[in-house]
Amino acid sequence: MKRTFGSRAAIPRAFPLYRGRAKLGVFRPDCGTRIYRKSEWRKGTVSVKPGTLDDTRFLQPDMHIWTGSKQPWITIPDGIEAHDTQPT
Repeated sequence: MKRTFGSRAAIPRAFPLYRGRAKLGVFRPDCGTRIYRKSEWRKGTVSVKPGTLDDTRFLQPDMHIWTGSKQPWITIPDGIEAHDTQPT
């Protein structure tokens, strides 16, 4: 089942970032904090800033990036895609 993801109180803005690939960032209008982004090269996925959510119980991460700089007490579950740096 595909879930719809969005925000009622955020402003979408497209911006070029990583190696010239476009991303759609969604920001809070009052402070500019990025809530989530969608990347053109990973269609159907959303990168969420979990600290911006009131309730994170529904989150089920399916990938971890930049694990090469993670804290030693962070454990990546078996079977979850993980990358030491930014995947290409």
